[in-house]
Amino acid sequence: YASFLASNRNLWSQVALYASLLSNQHMIDMYADFLLQVHGDAERQMTLEQAREFFPEGADIVVLRNVVRDMILGDQEDFTRIPGEPLAPSGISPVNARMMRSIHWMCYHPEHMPDALVCTNMLLRRFFLLNEMDASDPSQSNLYDSKYFIEKVLPTNLVDMAVDQCGSNIIGGNAPHVPEPMVQNLKAEFVSFESFLKAHTKYAQFLDVISKTSPCHNAKSGASNRGRRSAMESEISDKLERNAFRQRKVAICKIVIEAARRASDGWMDVLTFAGGWLVDLDD
Repeated sequence: YASFLASNRNLWSQVALYASLLSNQHMIDMYADFLLQVHGDAERQMTLEQAREFFPEGADIVVLRNVVRDMILGDQEDFTRIPGEPLAPSGISPVNARMMRSIHWMCYHPEHMPDALVCTNMLLRRFFLLNEMDASDPSQSNLYDSKYFIEKVLPTNLVDMAVDQCGSNIIGGNAPHVPEPMVQNLKAEFVSFESFLKAHTKYAQFLDVISKTSPCHNAKSGASNRGRRSAMESEISDKLERNAFRQRKVAICKIVIEAARRASDGWMDVLTFAGGWLVDLDD
């Protein structure tokens, strides 16, 4: 009967109640399968709150782990947009947009934040390692997906909340969902991803500056005008033109150098990241 309720959108508010009558494992499996078709924010919150109300304590996070990891790691070849599912943002595939939004399941309650960080890094690894970059169209690359995910989808305080929540559980004598050492490692991994993406953005900006600053210069005074002017007028005109050219070149050089410096600093932050391969462990 719970499965019948799950198949009717108008009856979704009753699914958790009837699922709670099943054995724990069947309850978790059935409700996780049900939540895979829930994509609206209001519906996510409603179905999650009902699970927290009717299920045994701690069962909600087990269900969410199954849901989010299945969305991230599951087979996405036969993608079908579900009624009520938001459209994908420009430049993001519908499959990747769904995977990004799945993290929202774990962002409604502070105690779920450590798990949200686990799944966030899981998704970033997928974007980095499984998707090939298309250099001819950066908006379709996995780096664009990763940047959009961090900048537009994730809560800005996700990492801090995950670490704080883990510490609060320890102080309160409660066992955290994610062990504290693991959360610290997850934080370092996320920050390293973020550092790499920032460096990539600065490098892309440097390439953009290079492409838009031409080293060429077209003289304004043509040979036809030279014959009509005296030698002194020509000399003064040439000096003014050379001075203007020099000033433009100085301004262009400053722009290029600043862009190169920012890109260089960004990549050095990546290469010297704590625990990275250029760190001298003897220091």
